[in-house]
Amino acid sequence: MTLEDQLKQLPKPVLAGLAIFGAIILLFILKPPYTICDAQKDNIQTNLAGVLFPTKMGKDMIPGRVHKAMEVCLFGNSGGACYEYFEILRRAAQSVKSVSEECTGSLLGVKIQKYAKMEQYQEVRDGKKIREELASVSYQEVNLERVLWDGLEIMVQKAWGEAPPEPGAQRFGWFKESEMNSFCHVRDVLTRAKGRQGFMSTAKKIYPKLPGEAVQRDIAGSGLRATIPRKATQVFRENDIYERSLLSAPCDYFR
Repeated sequence: MTLEDQLKQLPKPVLAGLAIFGAIILLFILKPPYTICDAQKDNIQTNLAGVLFPTKMGKDMIPGRVHKAMEVCLFGNSGGACYEYFEILRRAAQSVKSVSEECTGSLLGVKIQKYAKMEQYQEVRDGKKIREELASVSYQEVNLERVLWDGLEIMVQKAWGEAPPEPGAQRFGWFKESEMNSFCHVRDVLTRAKGRQGFMSTAKKIYPKLPGEAVQRDIAGSGLRATIPRKATQVFRENDIYERSLLSAPCDYFR
C-alpha cells in the first residue's frame, strides 16, 4: 500500500491535524520566532545607526561614520585624531557586553553594510601624460566581530608605535585612560566570544605587523640609506611581544 493510499484511509480530523502541524513547522522554518537576541540586535542597529550602521536617505544608503573615523585615526595618530573612532568601538563593545552571554555570538554576527570603502582607479591618457582617475567605488559588508578585530589591531599598533616599547608603562604609548577604556571593552567582548585561548590565537596574527626595531631615516648628505626594519617576530619571542604590547594591559584599572 502506498503512502497516498494510507493517507486516504485516515479520518478527516487526523488529516486536518497533520496539515495544521505541517503548516506550523513550515512557518517556524521560514520565519523563526523572535527572540531576546533578535531584540538586542535591533537595539544595537538603532542606537548606532549613522555611526556604525548605514542610514537610508531616500533611495541611497549613507555609510556610518566608522570608516571615516578610522581613516582619521590612522593618519592622525593621536588621542584627538582617534577619539571618535575609539568612541564608536567602545559604544559597540559595551552594547554587546550589556546583554546575556548567550547572545554574544548573535550580536557579533550582525552585518554592517557599507563598512569599508573600496576605490578602483584606471589610467587615463591626458595628452602626453598618463594620470589615474577614479573608476568606481564599492563598499564591503562585514560583521560586527570584524569591526572590533580591526579596531583592536589598530589600537595595538598605535600604542606600539614605530619602535618596540619596553615592557611596563611604555607599552601604553600615547594612550591615556579614555583610550585604554575603549581598548579594554573591545578586548573583553572578543575574549568572551572566543575564550582566552581562541582570543590569543587570533591576536597573535598582529605580531608580524609590528616593527621589531626603529626605522632608520635618510639623513641628507650623510650617505646613509634607509633600511627596512625587521618585524617584531624576527626580533622577539612571542611572550616578549605580548609583554611589550597593549594586549598584556591590566584592564581592571581602566574599565
